Amino acid sequence: MLEQVRKVFARFKTPPKFQIVFLTPHKKILNLVRKEFDEFQFSYDREIPAIEITNFHEFTSIPIAMDYKNSFASLGLPIHHSDSKLDPWIAYRYILTLDFKIRDTYIKRTSKNIKIISWTFNDEKKLRCLINLGVDGIVTDKPKFLRRLALEMGKVLH
Repeated sequence: MLEQVRKVFARFKTPPKFQIVFLTPHKKILNLVRKEFDEFQFSYDREIPAIEITNFHEFTSIPIAMDYKNSFASLGLPIHHSDSKLDPWIAYRYILTLDFKIRDTYIKRTSKNIKIISWTFNDEKKLRCLINLGVDGIVTDKPKFLRRLALEMGKVLH
């Protein structure tokens, strides 16, 4: 797949005005593709579990991005929820808050930024919350709606 993407990009006379970030939940694949396709951006695809979480730090995404020297970290909310007493959205926001703190410390220490991508969200209230929290990207099934919402909220889109 990445070879095909590479061929498509080679046909552009000028570079596209957008970035593509490939997400994978497999560290072994991440290691392999980063070596062969160094022109692309990759992120380890961290999904919080649909079970009760006792150690929130265990599910942060920024430390993995730091380990792999990635420019992106991604954190997903599970689609299927368990009978846990903790609302997955509350756990997700808490882990995301931890990621922001870890990232801020990393930026101060290294002057390097790691962008945070949240996925997959379609609910307007959650989208608004993520925009207000300051995530750098949101995966959604409603990109036109998200764009309109972000512009309406006064965000500058890149």
